[in-house]
Amino acid sequence: MVLYSIDEVKEGMVVAESIFDNTGRLMIAAGFQIKRPIIEMLKKRGYQKIGISVEGAEGIIPETVVSQQVRREMSSVLDHSSKNLNTIFDQTRKAKDDIIESIKKSKSAINDIMAKADMLGVITKVVDDILTEPWTVVNLTNLQQSGHGVYDHTINVTIVSLCIGHKYKFSADEMKQLGLGALNYDLGMMAIPEEILKKDGPLTKEETAVFQQHTTYGYLMLSENALIPPTSSVAALGHHEFQDGSGYPRGTKGDNRPPVKSFSKTGLIHRFAEIVAVADVYDMLTNGRNHFSAKLSPVDAFKKIIAMSGSKLNADIVKCLLSIAPIFPVGTHVRITKSPLPDLVGCFGVIAKVNPASLHEPQVLVYESKNRAKIKPLTLDFSKHKGFSMELV
Repeated sequence: MVLYSIDEVKEGMVVAESIFDNTGRLMIAAGFQIKRPIIEMLKKRGYQKIGISVEGAEGIIPETVVSQQVRREMSSVLDHSSKNLNTIFDQTRKAKDDIIESIKKSKSAINDIMAKADMLGVITKVVDDILTEPWTVVNLTNLQQSGHGVYDHTINVTIVSLCIGHKYKFSADEMKQLGLGALNYDLGMMAIPEEILKKDGPLTKEETAVFQQHTTYGYLMLSENALIPPTSSVAALGHHEFQDGSGYPRGTKGDNRPPVKSFSKTGLIHRFAEIVAVADVYDMLTNGRNHFSAKLSPVDAFKKIIAMSGSKLNADIVKCLLSIAPIFPVGTHVRITKSPLPDLVGCFGVIAKVNPASLHEPQVLVYESKNRAKIKPLTLDFSKHKGFSMELV
């Protein structure tokens, strides 16, 4: 299977795996020969990539860190809490009441909403999925392929955060605390006026000040809730703090050390907030986010994350992310740009296997000439065959 960009999909191509909507309803069955109206429908629904059957690539299956069923359950949990919390804040936003006072008055109702959402239940399933992997690779392409719903950014941030936690060998209990914090890290956005959230163009100074309050709002919603550990609620409060102290809301500094218990972090940014911050920036850069960044290629996103490392983002956590997030995950559609064999330049292929010891040296299955003609599949191991380079299609 090859993950084709939706803009690269042509009539007559065969879908390699069944496609479901956010509710789990089957839309397109595996083996279906795709038609133009279907391509347009998928574009409108926000699908960025779909799996296409390619001769010789039948055994290539992109890694799935978390199953589609669990993703749907995460989306359902977020939808339940968001809709119910909206009923609390709709009138407050319209009347421009004191949000903090409104949160305090509605504390009991907010706690009840969070309890009924069963967030711990779904986070436990996510953690179980991730902990079953002997080693974790964040398949960015697969996250983008899955992403076509309202809550995808939050879901992606949660998954990436937990993959980072797994790499640091967090215990199951630590993973659940981190997961609850990541799933709710942007909860305070519920209280921000829509005219600010949906504004085209840059925010004014006053609008920025209102927007930045979402970290405090989220913390207040989560704190004093028996079902949300204090270590989880600080992810909402501190995910916009920077290592150099230039972040908000408190200007807390970091020390760029590993986010493990053996290192004391008293008076510094909490380790869960540092992890969520890196995951948040990663997904915002690679998928695009209003008021932050247009969608960047994985290469450009990594360059920007590295540039933010040390001064803004925890350098050790960034290093950890780069060690589990290959630029070219399994299933990625690529083009050969440099080769010691001239005939291979411009040919198309797919990432067949990731090398855990060296993520930039995967195995590539070349199956199509530069003129899009079928050729006998050829496997190139970039760790053994030198002088090759490639680009995303």
